[in-house]
Amino acid sequence: MRYRQLGDSDLQVSEISLGSWLTYGGGVGDEAARACVDAAFEVGITFIDTANVYALGGAEEFLGDVLQTRPRDSYVLATKLYFPMDDTGNNQGLSRQQVEKQIDDSLRRLRTDHVDLYQCHRYDKSTPLEETMEALTDVVRQGKARYIGFSEWSPAQIQAAVDLSATRPDAVVPFVSSQPQYSMLWRRPEQEVIPLCAANGIGQIVWSPLGQGVLTGKYRPGSSPPPDSRAASESMGQMMGNLRADKVLVAVDGLRPLARRAGVSMAQLALAWVLREPDVASAIIGATRPEQVDDNAAASGVTLDADLLAAIDDVLAPFSLVRGTFDVLTALRRAGAPYCLTPKQLTRSLLLSGAGLNSRLNKLESLRYIARLPEPSDRRTVRIHLTATGEAIINDAIPVVFDAQWRRLTPLGEKLWHSLIEDLTRLADSIDSLKTRP
Repeated sequence: MRYRQLGDSDLQVSEISLGSWLTYGGGVGDEAARACVDAAFEVGITFIDTANVYALGGAEEFLGDVLQTRPRDSYVLATKLYFPMDDTGNNQGLSRQQVEKQIDDSLRRLRTDHVDLYQCHRYDKSTPLEETMEALTDVVRQGKARYIGFSEWSPAQIQAAVDLSATRPDAVVPFVSSQPQYSMLWRRPEQEVIPLCAANGIGQIVWSPLGQGVLTGKYRPGSSPPPDSRAASESMGQMMGNLRADKVLVAVDGLRPLARRAGVSMAQLALAWVLREPDVASAIIGATRPEQVDDNAAASGVTLDADLLAAIDDVLAPFSLVRGTFDVLTALRRAGAPYCLTPKQLTRSLLLSGAGLNSRLNKLESLRYIARLPEPSDRRTVRIHLTATGEAIINDAIPVVFDAQWRRLTPLGEKLWHSLIEDLTRLADSIDSLKTRP
């Protein structure tokens, strides 16, 4: 097992960490869960992640029991707060009162006097950021947590917290970690979250790097899930959503020869893929059996070469369940579209204008192309940012153009692209000389 520094903290965390969402204290029996924890320590996994809401405190209670026999300095322990702990409407959020209450409740369940990392499970729009940050700072200064982090915050929310800690360093401690969903099937953090965090000393602890187990290859298109799998569990399988759709599973099947070529299992391929990103400090696994822990841990230290990474992109791009991101060039080729421009010719970003422009794209120098839908009853426009590498970022995706379920262009969307490509072909010779707008 290899270890990485977590952001600007002094925490060294194992590249593979053990999570407890939907599993320990709930979906997995205590005997099997204990065996997984033991296996984790045996292979060098020393980073344990949980949350107060997992099994409504059950996960923390289980870990508090199973970790009692181990020296406190032999592992890094992280937990979270935000989601409701009951149906009263009171025990939730990130107010000062809740931060103070929930940290004490978590420490009691975990049977420890401190956690190494205390994370905001989501952003609380009903509480001023200053109140949350000041309360978290007090938790650190009281010795109840060594560092603080967040999970699934937007770039604007992250920036606001960064600015607050920079302008009030005596009153607010900075975040050192971010916990986003990130996998081959969900690459949204690459757009803004990872670069923003990297510039501000915030490391990534990624959840669901195996796509709820789909990237292990255990689920086959057209087949029922294995009886001992997460998908077959009533309590755990309901969170998988469209990940088990046959079109996704067919695409994932295309990774099998790539895993064989690399000499690794499917799970190891997926974990090594997220760890290729230097700002990812650790990938959280949710094992239900000790052998899964052993297999997952072997991904630490695996290096994937550039050709293999490109092949992975080619296999998964049209099906990646990334809200607003997919590989347009691959999608067009597979749809038989008359693609005429190479990525090298696209030396400038291309932006299709419409409603919902976000601030980041607004700052890009772009050639703008306004594409109207042909139906008289629907005059909305679709905006696509096409980078020089062929990635497209779609804002406010319109179902008639972009199939949100399969993340692919619809037939009408393909026609729209045909028209666009024809126009761009005529402009290809002079595209570099075109003036762009801010």
